[in-house]
This record gives sequence, C-alpha cells and structure tokens, in this order.
Amino acid sequence: MSSSDIPASINADRSPRRQTARGLRHARERAYLLMLLPAAILIVVLIGYPILTMIHLAFQDVKLVNVNAAVAPEYTLRNFQRLLTDRRLPQTFQITAIFVFGSTALAFLWGLATALLLDRAFPGRTAIRMLIVSPWAVAAVVASLAWMFLLNSESGLMNYMLLAAGIIDKPINFLGSSIWALPTVVFVSAWKSYPFFTVMLMAGLKAVPKDALDAAKIDGAGPLVRFFWVTLPALRPVIAVSLPLSLLSAFREIETILVLTGGGPGRATETLALGIYNRAFQYFEVGRASALGVVVFLLCFVLVVGTLWLIQDRKRAQ
Repeated sequence: MSSSDIPASINADRSPRRQTARGLRHARERAYLLMLLPAAILIVVLIGYPILTMIHLAFQDVKLVNVNAAVAPEYTLRNFQRLLTDRRLPQTFQITAIFVFGSTALAFLWGLATALLLDRAFPGRTAIRMLIVSPWAVAAVVASLAWMFLLNSESGLMNYMLLAAGIIDKPINFLGSSIWALPTVVFVSAWKSYPFFTVMLMAGLKAVPKDALDAAKIDGAGPLVRFFWVTLPALRPVIAVSLPLSLLSAFREIETILVLTGGGPGRATETLALGIYNRAFQYFEVGRASALGVVVFLLCFVLVVGTLWLIQDRKRAQ
C-alpha cells in the first residue's frame, strides 16, 4: 500500500504529531546547548585567553617588569631562536620525559595494584581505602615538605630505617645527589598522584562483567589470564581518560620539584615546566618563558592526541 492510499485524515493526524515531536527534540537540544554555554564561556576565559596571551608574548622580547607597558614591543622570532640554540634544552627534554613518563607509569601501576586490592572484601577495607587515598587530599607543597624531612641525608627517617636494616652503610643524599635526585622526585610525584588512578580504576572495576570472569574461571583460566583477557580490556575506557589527564598533570607539575630540589643539583631535575617558571619569575624573561610554554603546549597536545589514538586503535583492532 502506497502513501497515496492512506486516507488524508490519517496523514493530517500524523503530520502534526511528527512536527510536535521534532519541535520538542529541537527545543531539548537548544536547552542542552544553553546549559553548556556557561561552561563553554568559562573554558574560553580561563583556558583560551591565557593560551592566546602566551602565544602573543612568545613573539615579543619583553621582561616581566614591562609586560604591561603602554608601548608594545615589536614582534620577533628571537625567543624561539634562543630556544633552538640553547645547549641545555635537549637535557631538559630528557629530564622531562623521564619525570613525566616515569611518574605516570609508576603511579598507574601503583594505583592499579591498590585498586585490585581494595576491590576485594576484607575486614577494615573502608579504613584502608581512606588511608590509601589520603595522599591525594594533601597539598603538593605540604606533601613535598614532609618528604623533604623524611629524605634528609642527616636526620631523615628513610636513611635511619635503611641504616638500621643494614641495607646501606652510609646515608644516601636523596635530594642532593645528581644520581638520586631525579628518581626521588619521580617517586614522590607518583606517591602524590597514584590515588587518582586508584579511584578511577576502582570505579572501572565495578563495570567488569562478572559472567565473563566466571566463564573464564570455569574454563580453567588462571588469575593472570583473567586479568589480561577480561579485566584489563574492560578497564580500557577508564584508562583512556585517566592516563592522558595524568600525563598532562605531570607535564605541568612544578611544586614537588621546586620544594624538594629546586631543579638541582646542577639542573639535574629541571623539567620544562620548571624552566618556564624560572625564566618568568627568576630571570623575568616573560618572552622566552612564553616561547617555551608554546613548545610545551604543542608537546602536550601531540601527547594526548597520540595516547588517545593509540588506545582507540587497539580497541578497534580487538
């Protein structure tokens, strides 16, 4: 039966209903957009405007004292030329890569282990959950100060315990040695950020299909096989969100390094973020700091896009 065979009264009855449903759908979409508008404006003001200002200052050879001068300096590429000729820049990139990927990887493994532990039922689980997540609630400066006293080479608790256990025969200068300084700040940063992964992965574990775990167990799969073939694939959406966020957080972190080592000894722990801070607020070179900030912004963008693409590509391959 064609549409021409349907009585006109029925068509007339259906058309207003469709138009009403379509109108309600459009009205709902407009309401959603209006609800999102304040958040979008806030993002543009708090994120977009500073990024544009940073790019603007990157092409100007200005100091902190005259950044708001009435006469704007001329645009120049001198800041980027200085970056390309800076002999310490490759070392700074290497230190940043070790710090960012090392602290993120350690925090992820640490958070995954604690999430798997807390997913099991045992006495006192609530108290242990609060204890494990507590580093996340402590301010970065306060936590770094606490670790600075714990790692002190003369009166620190860490050296005392290692000496008492007979593991070492003399105190280790964790924060003043070029060998130990970078691994130490990586460890402290991971300790501060691993509760983020714990909370995210604990929520993801609730979505793991119990039927698939039971079926794999019946088929004779061991704990490791069930983890890698059932649990970990189910956690991939959570990892795809939490991992880029943690990488970005590690890229911009300066509090831990600034309190513990200040970038030393001999710039052995100076990352790109700390380099931006030093150029802007110690040497007052806002133009050079902004140029380095543009480079870091592009690196973060490429890193996040690459991480998301890699995770989604593996998801499609499965």
